[in-house]
Amino acid sequence: MNKLIPFAISIYDGGFGPGSALMNITYFLKKQYHYLKAVELTRMLSLSSCTGAFLFYYFTGIVNWGIAIPVSLGSIAGSFLGLKIVPYIQTKWIQIILPIVFLFLIVQVVSDLIK
Repeated sequence: MNKLIPFAISIYDGGFGPGSALMNITYFLKKQYHYLKAVELTRMLSLSSCTGAFLFYYFTGIVNWGIAIPVSLGSIAGSFLGLKIVPYIQTKWIQIILPIVFLFLIVQVVSDLIK
């Protein structure tokens, strides 16, 4: 069971994407990791997932470099800033904000599927 949930999240990440990092953070929090460690582990999972996706697109010849470079740079900057800010966020706020954001992402995915 310990490997099944991360595997399912990875399938969702590969198929849809939105909210997979939030799912991973929630998973690690449920496993009693501190929030900062959960974010760090999630960043590593995101890096491996994005690397796999990049290799797939690269070897099939469909990389759009005009989008790939700015998105990569933005992701690096956002990760850096996020990991600097995370230690100052109180756990009680995280417990309130994460489910709300997760709910919004579910609504977004469902509404996109209905359209």
